[in-house]
Amino acid sequence: MMISAELRLTRRLGEGAMGSIWAADHLRLGHPVAVKFVSRTLAEENPQAFERFQRERQILNGFHHPHVIRGFGDGQTTTGEPYLVMELMPGEELVERIERDGVFTGEELTLIVHQLGGALHALHGAGIIHRDIKAENIFIAGDEEQIRVKLYDFGLAKRPDEEDDRKMLTGMGMVVGTAEYMSPEQIVSSRDVDHFADLWALAVLVYVGACGGLPFHGTTLVETFAEVKEGRFQRPSTIRDDLSPAIDSWFERAFHMTRTKRFPTAAEMIQAWDAARTGATVAVPTTVPPVTGAPVAAAMGAPAAMGAPAVPPAAVGMAAGPGGGVPAASPPPMVAPGGGLAAYADGRAAPAAASPSGARPRPWVLAVLATVTALVAMAITLAVM
Repeated sequence: MMISAELRLTRRLGEGAMGSIWAADHLRLGHPVAVKFVSRTLAEENPQAFERFQRERQILNGFHHPHVIRGFGDGQTTTGEPYLVMELMPGEELVERIERDGVFTGEELTLIVHQLGGALHALHGAGIIHRDIKAENIFIAGDEEQIRVKLYDFGLAKRPDEEDDRKMLTGMGMVVGTAEYMSPEQIVSSRDVDHFADLWALAVLVYVGACGGLPFHGTTLVETFAEVKEGRFQRPSTIRDDLSPAIDSWFERAFHMTRTKRFPTAAEMIQAWDAARTGATVAVPTTVPPVTGAPVAAAMGAPAAMGAPAVPPAAVGMAAGPGGGVPAASPPPMVAPGGGLAAYADGRAAPAAASPSGARPRPWVLAVLATVTALVAMAITLAVM
């Protein structure tokens, strides 16, 4: 079916709350593409959802990186459905790969750190924060011998200085993203996060690839936050013997509750990972470069402006790092997502939070008030750290 003079739909790839995705032949480019449609009804009834689609369209059409899915333009059908033309790749989502085959080797983990870290460094240098890094938003190309990953789904992405995003896309107290991948400051306020939120989520993603499960996975958002605050996660070296205690140190720094003691940039995360893979100690610096400031950022003790050094060529290369091997012990199973305050990037509501064992259900008004109280308590905790 032709939807324009140069696009011919060939098959449906998937459908969700936001719309549908189709494979298509792009007659001008001469190769297949993916076409993402937004439901016209949704666009009319949910301006915020449509605004998120527009945000993704602007980013993909204006930003190119080998490890970010590429946009090839956009348009509107004769019946009024907006669409976005994107790169079409054979392969699967990273979460599907892990669920089927288990954890990645050390060399594959190094490629993921290099490729996604390089993509994030470039995005942050352009002032773009993804805000929803997770295994479901990472695509693994399946047509090459060496692993190649792509980051996609920029529906929740933002630029720190865009006032419209602060007013329209996230309301006061709204939690946007996926709870188990959220940094402490993102749990408190999704409006005010900076690039540190993406770096935290990258570390969670690497942990999932290394250990087969999430590092922090409470049954509610508050429980997850408590695990984050106390640094309660199983060290990878206790799960598989091909990962050294230096890798544990890398995760301990990446998951530090105090933001200024984490890796300041994706480039430094890559460099520290390579050092840890060789068995070197990963030190925590006493100072970091300036970062984006916001009310929550100030509470976490960060300066006010972001500066990102250039990534050295070795940090974004495709070559695998040293080491590798097969894990000696079976990893824990994937943990099902919980902590039901998160909203997925495609517009779906996240699973509702489970009630504590033995607790009686409360009216929804009291539940909302309890949630707001918990989030305020988190904010106060972060502010006094």
